[in-house]
Amino acid sequence: MHQNRTQYSLYRPVVVGSEPTMPTTCGAFSGIIILAQCFGLFPLVNVRSENIDNGENSLKFKRKSFRFVHSCIIIILIIFNLLFYTMQVAEIGLDFETTVIFLFFCFGPASTMLLMHLARKWPSIMQQWTQVDVKMESYGFPVNLKKHLYLTTIVVMSFFITYSLTNSPEMKNVTNIWIGLNEYLKKVGSHVFSHIPYNPGFGIAFKVVEITITFVWSYMDVFIMTIAIALAARFRQINERIKRILEDIQEKQKSTLEENDNVETKDTEQKQEQNGGLWMGIREDYNSLCQLTAVIDESIAYIILLSFANNLFLILVQLLHSIEPQEKTRVIDRLYFVYSFGFLILRTSAVAMTSSQIYVESTRPSWFLTTQLPEEYCDNEVERLLTQIHATGGCFLTGNGFFKIKSSLILSIAGAVVSYELIFIQFHFSGFTWCYSDLFIMIMSSALAVRFQQITTRLKKITEEQGSRWRLEGARKNHAEESNKLWKEIREDYNKLCVLCRTLDEAISYLVLMSYSTNLFFILIQLFNSLRNKNTREKIYFFFSFGFLISRTISVSLYAAWVNDESKKPLLILNSIPSHLYNLEIKRFVQQISFDSVALTGRHFFHVTRGLILSVAGAIVTYELVLIQFNENLLKEDSTILLDTNGYNIGAN
Repeated sequence: MHQNRTQYSLYRPVVVGSEPTMPTTCGAFSGIIILAQCFGLFPLVNVRSENIDNGENSLKFKRKSFRFVHSCIIIILIIFNLLFYTMQVAEIGLDFETTVIFLFFCFGPASTMLLMHLARKWPSIMQQWTQVDVKMESYGFPVNLKKHLYLTTIVVMSFFITYSLTNSPEMKNVTNIWIGLNEYLKKVGSHVFSHIPYNPGFGIAFKVVEITITFVWSYMDVFIMTIAIALAARFRQINERIKRILEDIQEKQKSTLEENDNVETKDTEQKQEQNGGLWMGIREDYNSLCQLTAVIDESIAYIILLSFANNLFLILVQLLHSIEPQEKTRVIDRLYFVYSFGFLILRTSAVAMTSSQIYVESTRPSWFLTTQLPEEYCDNEVERLLTQIHATGGCFLTGNGFFKIKSSLILSIAGAVVSYELIFIQFHFSGFTWCYSDLFIMIMSSALAVRFQQITTRLKKITEEQGSRWRLEGARKNHAEESNKLWKEIREDYNKLCVLCRTLDEAISYLVLMSYSTNLFFILIQLFNSLRNKNTREKIYFFFSFGFLISRTISVSLYAAWVNDESKKPLLILNSIPSHLYNLEIKRFVQQISFDSVALTGRHFFHVTRGLILSVAGAIVTYELVLIQFNENLLKEDSTILLDTNGYNIGAN
């Protein structure tokens, strides 16, 4: 069976368990580990060694070493730094700025201890990774992987250095370097030296602590990105091998057809037997990578969670600063805000996009095998590989199970950030934001609905063309095959639209929820005001504002429900297709439309369909009837609130 695996000259055989004869991932990560050790992190010995056999010169976590003592001293200083700041907070109290700094100092001990814990596991992780490298030796080592890892590290850390320099305290009127240095250290460690006498040695030590915490903040992102790059590169190699095998099979099929056009099939079992060992090898390599990904995810899950939490927290803090009055802000401060905010956004996006490549590359074999592999070559090993990919949903890193890093995570984060910013802006510029959020939902809904309309239009055209061809030409031998291929293409296009709709919904579902909540709240307020006595001016204003609210809410609902309406229309056409044109792909298409609900949602609390309009109307009518019933007890002229369409109080009697 192993001989079958090496039939193709493209692929060299490998004896699993042998020593690697090429670079390993352990060696590729050595420079990144050494960088961390410069700041007292990752207390490992023999970092440059690619030997993982637990020998004297192998990579080890060693407690009786200078690096371990260095790491312990750094962690102790970071903990003392947090304790001193906690004492200062207890004295002066908490406000927004002190809370931000306090959480930043809390990040220090958490991140350094997590990296210390990871350092204990790192030799065993590298041992398993090297075993995968040896097993996949026939694939070759990923091209330029080491350079790619180092380039990523240099780019991110260079931004970190610039960010740290621009964030340093400003010193004025300093004529003596030594005096200036002492003043600088006192300012940096003010929370420490308010409790203990100032000493230059302590000042330098706690400045090192601040630099280390800032470094760890960037290093954790770099570490996650480099891990993801290395894993995705290995999955990409499997995809490239599958692609080459499929190309070989297609070429072999063409040559066979040219030699003998009359041969329908050439012993399917023989073809499966010839390629069975090859597919078994690929499945085993894929499974080894999946197991390695699971081990790594278990080891760095808390690091990922802490990294994303810290980055998002700082992004939200910067967003809050962005809506503060800018009249008294200096130009240099505005430039710093733009740079720092852009740095945060780019880095968080880079971590998410890089990490999501593991999921993208690990699910790609499914597409190759289901769309390009001929049926006669599909054996038990191929089915096992497909079953594994579909059952597990591919491989990915996670934030300790709270979230999975896929491509859609970026949109989810963006949606949450946008919703957060809109809520803050609404407190400052409520009128524009309120209208714009509704307009944005309507535009996005229209764009999706039009795409579904195109699918429906194409279905009508194809159904008519196929019916005409059948009447003119009758049943031809290759007619069914062409029809299957065409319907499969349309079904896959429809499926891509459904996936796009779900991705968009994840991104804007908070916005939809907020839009409906705001609109309904002001409708109910206006209904409450409808029961009081009004003069002519107030009556005109009431009818205008109430009509505007109702019209806008209905418009948003109709536009958003348009997506659901158009997604169901293909079903009517598919059900009317004559029996002689009906095939398996059409059946799958019908089942997908029947059982898959495509609609925008308010964070899954409700689906925006036409039925939602009646539900909202029923709730409003019920509310109004209750108000009318208790009118005499609830309404008093002196306490009536009248709101304009922007939600502002414009007067009361």
